[in-house]
Amino acid sequence: MVVVTVYHDGQFWAGVAERNDDGVLKAVRTVFGCEPTEQDVIAFAHLAICETLDAAKESVEAPKLPVSSMNPKRRQREIRREIASAQGASTKAQAALQREREARGVERKKTAKLRREETKERKRLQKQAKKKKKHRGR
Repeated sequence: MVVVTVYHDGQFWAGVAERNDDGVLKAVRTVFGCEPTEQDVIAFAHLAICETLDAAKESVEAPKLPVSSMNPKRRQREIRREIASAQGASTKAQAALQREREARGVERKKTAKLRREETKERKRLQKQAKKKKKHRGR
């Protein structure tokens, strides 16, 4: 089941999509900027369901949700309570987002280090070639 929550975090409008599959919770967050239109929210929901949640590497274990038939009026009351609380994402979703952010940070550091080492090696080779060229004329 996928739950999409759109909320205002004080500065920007953001959307969080959470999917709970057999006790594994994955979450993705996107920042809309200005207040999103209904079209933006629908597009985010489709994108989150189709691509982003599948691409999320990190996840958190969550309890399996019991499937029970609930009185529609009671379900409406619970939905209204959730909307009134407007906390944004659940704590489990926040943990999943935090893990995803940390994984991206580690990956970014690795690529930056690799790029820095390649640049250093290239400069060293250029310096050696220049030195060899100067020495060659004697």
